[in-house]
Amino acid sequence: MTIIEIRPFRNGWQVYESVVIQPVFLDQEQAINYAKGRACFGSGEIRILD
Repeated sequence: MTIIEIRPFRNGWQVYESVVIQPVFLDQEQAINYAKGRACFGSGEIRILD
């Protein structure tokens, strides 16, 4: 099972999937949409941290 975390990061939101994949978005909604796209390929969980 894949766990994807969305965390605050400097002036945006970081999507943390693994050590290699850590894109940063300015808007939280963009980060959520990206995580949804990545999670649709298999079973997983999206966690949004404050």
